[in-house]
Amino acid sequence: MAIALKKTAAIAIAAGLTFAGSAGIAAQDAMAQDAAQAAHTSNVTGAGIDSNKTLSLTLHKKKLSSTEQPGAQANGQEMQGVPGSGLDGVEYKLDLIKSLNTDQDWQEAAKTYKDNKTADILKITPEKADVATGTTANGGDVKFENLKRGLYRVVETKAPAGVVPGAPFLVYVPMTNQDGTDWIYDVHAYPKNTENTVTKEVKDEWANVGDEYTYTLTTGVPTGTLTKYIVRDVLNEKLEAPKPENVTVEGYTVNADYQVNIDGQKVEVKFTAEGLKKLQAGVPVKTTIKTKTKEAVQHIPNEGTLIYNNGSSEHDTEQPTNKVHSYWGNLKVTKTNEEKKPLPGAEFALVGCKAEGGKLVELEGGNRNAMSSTANKVTNVFKTGDDGTVTISGIHVEDFENNSEADPKTDFCLKETKAPAGYIANDALIPFELKRGEVDQNTKAPVKTIEAAVEVKNQKSPNTLPSTGGMGILIVALAGLAIIGGGVYTARRNSRTA
Repeated sequence: MAIALKKTAAIAIAAGLTFAGSAGIAAQDAMAQDAAQAAHTSNVTGAGIDSNKTLSLTLHKKKLSSTEQPGAQANGQEMQGVPGSGLDGVEYKLDLIKSLNTDQDWQEAAKTYKDNKTADILKITPEKADVATGTTANGGDVKFENLKRGLYRVVETKAPAGVVPGAPFLVYVPMTNQDGTDWIYDVHAYPKNTENTVTKEVKDEWANVGDEYTYTLTTGVPTGTLTKYIVRDVLNEKLEAPKPENVTVEGYTVNADYQVNIDGQKVEVKFTAEGLKKLQAGVPVKTTIKTKTKEAVQHIPNEGTLIYNNGSSEHDTEQPTNKVHSYWGNLKVTKTNEEKKPLPGAEFALVGCKAEGGKLVELEGGNRNAMSSTANKVTNVFKTGDDGTVTISGIHVEDFENNSEADPKTDFCLKETKAPAGYIANDALIPFELKRGEVDQNTKAPVKTIEAAVEVKNQKSPNTLPSTGGMGILIVALAGLAIIGGGVYTARRNSRTA
């Protein structure tokens, strides 16, 4: 029996019973080959297995940080101090590759492992698929009980967001201990996952409606053999779909390494076969998309998605980025005279400004674009209508920019560029506040409309003649002639006196 047990142990080793890494089958090649050769020439019957024992497989799922190493090789028994933190929410299924009831079964099982690499494990046709399913919980554990004697394929079917799917692996239940002197009926495996980070940033400072701003997606590259790597961003309908030349990947060549596909609001960067070869695990990919708002809007959320397949799963992995948010508001301008009557025809501009030396100073950069209610278009000239008002929409808020709260040292100001006929233009820079305010905690949308209002008064020009009608003009003219006549008389008199 001892001889048979040792020979069965050789087969177990040949099957690559190692669970320290995410692949779970990466045994030392030389050791596996030697053991496999011994197994093929041995008459192994699984002698010594206690048929009265119940069989189980317990998976202890671990998530490794970027600095943690897989640790010591697992041996099928429960271990202490295994690196990584327990990872809940990972879904698994077991496929029975081969029942182990006869010598021939053991021989065929050993050959199955020897002839299949990690990437080919999913291609093995099982004797019976989906014999058990389970989800890790309570610190990353899941136990499959009452199993039949056999060679099993462990397949991770779903992992939490941000975690690279673990590769499938093969495991014998039962298996022998390290010395080959006894059987392990409750087999323990320690598959490990690594994290894959994807993030999104927005640079929208000072970007009003019609102004260009930038989204940047930084996506990690997982371990494994990549067969697919796509960066996707579905832009809000209020955003202008970018042109292909406005979508770039830092350090890679368009068409050769990646292709840009734009379908409506969906933007995709898909790596080619050549591009996939250049991707390196742990070296992030930086994708930039330039866009602009095409109409006035108060809030635009946005997130991207990384879609990849690293050969460890039957399906693609989709990993969303964080959400970023941008906010804009409206400014209502009311133009009045001294009697508070509305004045149409006044023209204004939006300019950058800052406080300096106790006063507001205009910044360089010229007049800024926004949406005019009277012109009904994006412009940099804002003219009051018949009611003396104009609403300027799509102005970026001052207290939230680049997806974070801000305390700006510069701001927007209103400047009158043309007064109504008969009035003096107000040459002072007019400050106003547009703040994001309270937002919904789930959607981050503003609870109230983002808006501000200013009233700008005008004084009449002192050089404007009164509207007195024909008689009034005649009186003024006669008075003028009288003054002129008096002046002539005085001049003559003085001349005579001189």
